[in-house]
Amino acid sequence: MPLGIFIVVLLAVLFAGVKGKRKGEFHEDAFSLSVMKGLQGFCAVGIILHHLSQTITQYGRFDKGILNIMCDVGVFFVGMFFFCSGYGVYTSLKRKPDYLKGFLRKRMSTIIVPFYVGNTIFILTAMSFGETFTGTELISALTGWVLLNTQLWFVVEIFILYIVFYVLFKTLKNEKAAYISMGVFIIAFMTLSFFLGHDVQTKSGGAWLRGEWWYNSTFVFFIGMTFARYYDVLITNIKKAYWICLPAGLIGSGVLYALTLNMLRTKGYWAEWDGHPGYLEKIQTLSCQLPMIIVMVLTLFLITMKLQFKNKILSFLGEITLELYIIQNVFIIYLRDQIRIKDDFIYIIAVYVLSILLAILLHAFDRRIISLILSKNRKGDIENNWT
Repeated sequence: MPLGIFIVVLLAVLFAGVKGKRKGEFHEDAFSLSVMKGLQGFCAVGIILHHLSQTITQYGRFDKGILNIMCDVGVFFVGMFFFCSGYGVYTSLKRKPDYLKGFLRKRMSTIIVPFYVGNTIFILTAMSFGETFTGTELISALTGWVLLNTQLWFVVEIFILYIVFYVLFKTLKNEKAAYISMGVFIIAFMTLSFFLGHDVQTKSGGAWLRGEWWYNSTFVFFIGMTFARYYDVLITNIKKAYWICLPAGLIGSGVLYALTLNMLRTKGYWAEWDGHPGYLEKIQTLSCQLPMIIVMVLTLFLITMKLQFKNKILSFLGEITLELYIIQNVFIIYLRDQIRIKDDFIYIIAVYVLSILLAILLHAFDRRIISLILSKNRKGDIENNWT
């Protein structure tokens, strides 16, 4: 069975039950919470296939047909998460009175609890398969200061961005100043990570801010904030020029994708050796990749204005997105390296089935712990959307 069938299944999940709009009409809920959560669920299973493709093809070294395409599109899915996160918090700030009251307690608990539950499971799994740690290494891993599961970087970064968002909009009286300051912080954060380079000291390579994944899509969080801030004027103008914007977005996505692939192959983020930190190669690659992510994400939302991606599968995946993202790497690594499933087709199915099943259990467990933390059990007291 060709492995490309999994890309077809992924697209089938997205397009199942899709509803279109006639000429001159648009879906007014394209940026609603329900649609965004569904898209995040799609992105979660997309990221799993992205990581699986990297493992199976050894980062593109082996030809596995159309599946190889998935090796380089992970940043798009992550960009979607960042956009939805930035858009979500800024929209809530605009529409909900006293939104920042209790922000840290409610929203942070929905991140911290799944993070530490998933992190602990990963560490226990590693130890059960014979991996050993010094006392310092174990403490660093358990606290999350060094990520044994390097895929958890996104959760750490979202946590940091939310903390800074809260501090800026809580302390600065001028909303515009807080908005600009958030953009400045994100650029500073990206710059710091850019100059730190990769982590070659720890056994997992999971030190904070070390690696291009910490900065190559982060700015999309601010793009989401910006879209929320100027939503009315942007949507009005987009509707007027929709059939110019959409083709431009599609063509731009294709061109920037081709340029990014070329940069990744000829320059890349790993042009580092003693005396050569590879800054020029990194900035050249980023100069194509970041615009690609932004254009692709915005283009998808342009499409949602005409095609409504809503179905029960997306809604289901949207509820367990964070747990699914956090736990996938347990199965991606240990089913291959320790259980030694060699058949690629069976390996992919096993990772998906086990990841989804465990994510369901963890989601229920996490909700219970969060309810206890908040000392309330009513559904509405929990921040339902972690992004």
